[in-house]
Amino acid sequence: MNKNFNNVRVAYVQSHILGLPATEKAAEIYKIRTDFVGWMHVWFELTEKQGEELASLPEAFRNSLANQIADSWENDVLISFDKGASSSQEPTVKDVILGLTSVQQYRMGSTEPTEIEQLTIRITYQ
Repeated sequence: MNKNFNNVRVAYVQSHILGLPATEKAAEIYKIRTDFVGWMHVWFELTEKQGEELASLPEAFRNSLANQIADSWENDVLISFDKGASSSQEPTVKDVILGLTSVQQYRMGSTEPTEIEQLTIRITYQ
């Protein structure tokens, strides 16, 4: 399978990790929390520029991103991810937007809905 960093591959990785047995999923989540850049390189064939951009994210932002992804998957919550298409070969501005939204979830057979936080990650180009 193509390992480009795009919407299709992110959906595949998310589905794969959420479907892992508990111990394997916990190991992936640990890798995300402790070496997010390394984990990204394992799951995606990042271009040189994408690797540089990932490494250049402010550490606090990168750690927040990694921990929010790990928290979501640890709780079996899907992440909404959208990586837009750039209008040119070398876009001048790229934004990485994180959003955490509180939503209600009701599981059939439960007595009450529960509140969960859903992570949204958007990458846009200008």
